[in-house]
Amino acid sequence: MSSAIDLFRRFAASMKQRTYDFTRKLRKGSARTKGEIIDSLKQFARERGTSSFTQKQYDNWKHRALCAAQITKRFGSWASAMEQAELEPMWGFLKSPVEMVETFMDCWEEHDDAPTVKALSSYLKRIGSKYTVHMYSRYFGGVRRLAQRVSDFHLGKISEAQLTERHVRQSNKRRPLPPKLRFDVLTRDNFCCLRCGRSAKIHGVALEIDHRVPVVEGGSDEMDNLETLCKDCNRGKGSSIVATEEQT
Repeated sequence: MSSAIDLFRRFAASMKQRTYDFTRKLRKGSARTKGEIIDSLKQFARERGTSSFTQKQYDNWKHRALCAAQITKRFGSWASAMEQAELEPMWGFLKSPVEMVETFMDCWEEHDDAPTVKALSSYLKRIGSKYTVHMYSRYFGGVRRLAQRVSDFHLGKISEAQLTERHVRQSNKRRPLPPKLRFDVLTRDNFCCLRCGRSAKIHGVALEIDHRVPVVEGGSDEMDNLETLCKDCNRGKGSSIVATEEQT
């Protein structure tokens, strides 16, 4: 028994002599805000003169805010970080519109209905697809536009080439929303800002209808792409793409 006590006393004495500096174990990225990371991505894009780059290219930059793996963890995905910085994710492969359409049709068959933005987003995440809903929006001009193309293709109205071609925006100029559509969006969102939760009635804020995928990025005036924001939150968002799930 005495030997066990002596061993414990020696162990306790050695513990007292040790100095533990837990701050050294903290990752450098813990103090970086999302705003600083986004600024870093934008700066790298300006230096390269491009709006698209890979994670490896960013990791090789000596002035990076964090490594790409840490950024992915902070934002949920590399695509989300790039899109919030108003940049185009580069995956090291060329987009295959045929593969994108096939994946879209697989989702359609699984749900036995034309996929909504939310349904497609959930499906892409579940199967681990390299594509995102925002990629579909940029290439095809929106989920509903693609659904209409698929329908027209099966009816023989368009060719396979027309089914998979990139959507060309006719104009980047935003048209005023019809009053009824604006009211429908406000009603759906309970006349509250979806970012901060404030309302015009209780907090006296000005409410605006915003495009989740900006018009300049091919965003449509469909209900799925519209949300209620107060003036402050809308100005703070700018032309960035919202990464949250769309409402159905």
